[in-house]
Amino acid sequence: MISRTVLAAAAVLLAACPDESAGSSSGSPGATFPTEANAFFPASLGDRWRYRAQGGSPRLAAVTSTSEGVIVMHGVGTPTVRYKANAREVAVVDLAGRTMYPLLRGPLRRGEEWRYELTERDVRIPCKVRVGRDRADWTFRGTKVAGCVELARECRYPRGVPFDRETRHTEREIWCPAIGRVSTEASFDPPPPRGFLPAFSRERLAAFRVRGAPVVSSLPVFSCDDLILVSSDVAAACGTSLDPVEPEAGLSHEGTCTYVWEVPGAARIRVRVSRLARDATTEDLDRALGAIASGATTQSETGIERARRISSDPGIFAFSEGAHVASIEAGSRACSPDGARKLIPLVRSLLR
Repeated sequence: MISRTVLAAAAVLLAACPDESAGSSSGSPGATFPTEANAFFPASLGDRWRYRAQGGSPRLAAVTSTSEGVIVMHGVGTPTVRYKANAREVAVVDLAGRTMYPLLRGPLRRGEEWRYELTERDVRIPCKVRVGRDRADWTFRGTKVAGCVELARECRYPRGVPFDRETRHTEREIWCPAIGRVSTEASFDPPPPRGFLPAFSRERLAAFRVRGAPVVSSLPVFSCDDLILVSSDVAAACGTSLDPVEPEAGLSHEGTCTYVWEVPGAARIRVRVSRLARDATTEDLDRALGAIASGATTQSETGIERARRISSDPGIFAFSEGAHVASIEAGSRACSPDGARKLIPLVRSLLR
């Protein structure tokens, strides 16, 4: 049986990807690009990514803590993973902050390589990584990002640990400065037993919100690619743990994105956002509230510009950000009115 360690390691190594594959090397001979490991691993608090796997559900990842030099990421379809990052190395670490293995190692230049070992049931599994290309271009929604690198990663598992046969796990990864990993293609040879891990997988970056990253254009039709929310966002605002309701990565439908979380058997909180062809007005907010609670009386929300509310249980807030109309519907047992108010500036920041 394949252990949780191997499954988690495979999930970490599939933790990001592109809308288009990297192209030729950047055509600016005099241009200089970063080679430090942490330049390719942005990790400011609140940074977040949405990935789309071939034939799979979307996956979300967000930086939820950076205390004491340890970067914590988790989201939807993503195991909680801890990292330490500096110019020399980006490493996956354990709960005590001890290095488990290096994810990136600088300088990231063509021909550079490094080796490390994974440990499974006291058996050492050798791995090696080689930088195949540097100074490569990557294009996302029409925006070109220069200075990307392509890595080839390979780990060889001996027979019985944990596969029945000696198995080679290979990955082709593309990393871009200020964005992170933008493409991963992974394969196992020979293929693992059906139902454990796919013989081949590919994951692509659908959207990102990263401090200092290039600004890219929005999609013609608004969707959850334009609004990345994770459970920790709601937990921080509401002060309680809530379970995401399927689909956990949000439901996109006819230009509207909806996320739902719940206290099982008690109450729910729902965030819904749509985008108009013009800036939203107070009348648009009242229409949004009326669609949720027909016949209820709306009122201006004190202290929050361009926001309206209905005092009820569940309480309902509607607010705007440019052309976006958003609503938060929160049952009191899931999130108090004060907690729901705390979500408003976060949602607005993600829509700018």
